[in-house]
Amino acid sequence: MAVAADATTLDTDYGLAAADLVALQKETDDYAALVVAPSVAIAQRKAQTQTLPPLFRQANLTLAGMDRLIKRFRLVAGGPELIAAYQAARIIRDAGHGPGVPPVPTA
Repeated sequence: MAVAADATTLDTDYGLAAADLVALQKETDDYAALVVAPSVAIAQRKAQTQTLPPLFRQANLTLAGMDRLIKRFRLVAGGPELIAAYQAARIIRDAGHGPGVPPVPTA
């Protein structure tokens, strides 16, 4: 407790009771947690971001394997349609949503 060393002085000089000292220490601890909270959040985001590149590499390897595997379906019935649908699903279209106001959904 940060104020424990001065507890007797606070009691005699300022008339603070033991419950007041506990409340003061709680508020001090809460403030200290609030002050460091942004730094902790930044450190956690950084740690999480650093775990992403290996996951992206693994996903790319998996998709590359699927790209090779899908070609085997070209000779089966419905294969060309399956390949076309797969290739269309692999294309990512960025709609380019900027910081504007999002559209209001209709009922």
